[in-house]
Amino acid sequence: MLGIIMTFFQIVFGALIIKEVDEAYIGRTNGAIVPLMMGGILIGSAISGLLAEISLFAAYGVSAALTAAGAALATRLRTTDAAKHAPTHAENA
Repeated sequence: MLGIIMTFFQIVFGALIIKEVDEAYIGRTNGAIVPLMMGGILIGSAISGLLAEISLFAAYGVSAALTAAGAALATRLRTTDAAKHAPTHAENA
């Protein structure tokens, strides 16, 4: 299951990297992101194992809170980016 999720995220991150990063830095950026993702998986697995020993409800609660926080940050980044690149009224005239 984790392999399927990693594949999905790698495709999404790859598309974002190609869209947002200068062509000369795509390989370097990808080379920095992949080890961070792998480390995040290891740390997340360790923390979720500890939380599951305490309470399964706590593990799911922390997961839900982190997912909501990530979604809120992603929404803010996307709206800030869209506002920055939106045409102004003077450009339309």
